[in-house]
Amino acid sequence: MYRISELAKRCSVNKETIRYYEKRQLLPLPTRTEAGYRLYSDADAKRIQFIKRLQQLGFSLTEIHQLLGIVDQDKERCANMYEFVSKKVEEVQKQIKDLQRVVADAKTGKLLGAHVVAEHAGEIIYAATLAIKFGLTINDLRETLAPYLTMAEGLKLAALTFDQDVGKLSCCAG
Repeated sequence: MYRISELAKRCSVNKETIRYYEKRQLLPLPTRTEAGYRLYSDADAKRIQFIKRLQQLGFSLTEIHQLLGIVDQDKERCANMYEFVSKKVEEVQKQIKDLQRVVADAKTGKLLGAHVVAEHAGEIIYAATLAIKFGLTINDLRETLAPYLTMAEGLKLAALTFDQDVGKLSCCAG
């Protein structure tokens, strides 16, 4: 069992955060010693670490409270879970889509730039640089054949989906 200062240190948060999580009902009320000191378990430490990880992933405390309804088997918080999860998936898909974009001239379709934030983005950026250097258009990129899958295929897929709703495409858009 841990006292609040020990738990705070173990979870790399401050004591006020733990008290706030209790107030927001993210943490169950702890047991107390005869002297009134809060006592926390390993499960409380894991729960705080879970909450912090969800915050890092962009979940709000309100969303985390709802998700913890599953863990706590709270029927009220789980009532609209499908709608909640569907909405969150849509938000994440939009964020992912925003990480890779191509910019082209509206009249000619000539590639003007690419914005890529991803692991191994250098390969895609290199392919985009060559496409810009040699004056390729969105249609040129759509028609490009790669004999094997590479990260640069991402540029082709971005071109293929330039004017389409990517949510309606299969994973094998090309």
